[in-house]
Amino acid sequence: MMSRHRHDRAAASSRGFTLIELIVTIMILAIVASIGYRMLERGLGGWTTTKNLNEIDWQGQLAITRLSSDLRNIRSTASGDLTISPTTEITFVDLYGTTIRYWKSGATLMRNSQPLADNITSLGFSYVQNDGKTVTSTRSSVYYVIATLAFTVDANSRTFQTTVHPRRL
Repeated sequence: MMSRHRHDRAAASSRGFTLIELIVTIMILAIVASIGYRMLERGLGGWTTTKNLNEIDWQGQLAITRLSSDLRNIRSTASGDLTISPTTEITFVDLYGTTIRYWKSGATLMRNSQPLADNITSLGFSYVQNDGKTVTSTRSSVYYVIATLAFTVDANSRTFQTTVHPRRL
């Protein structure tokens, strides 16, 4: 009879896990899953930030390069060739007689009627005399044109700036 009682006890203890063992296992798995989720979230956040910064850099470099190239070709500071007011847009005539206008429409940088870049938060132009320091609002005193573009995608921002001395000024 004694051996039968031992056999029943051994069978009962080998049938499965106790409730406490299952709860502890679930808690450990939850902690491991939580840590894994945080690591995955950080990795995905880093990838998203890098993607956004690459997009901003690509659009910013393209826009500032095109803008610089066009500004170098301003024909003159005569009344019909350069409009310097307001400071959020610029209109000028290039060496080939083409009228070019840059302005911000919503979040898009426009060149004439064509979009040049998206996610623009600000666009500004300032005009400097030949000493390189004195800002001017007089068209005939313009020696340098400074263009500033700011981009934002999600929480990522970058500002691009160029200073150009047009060839004919």
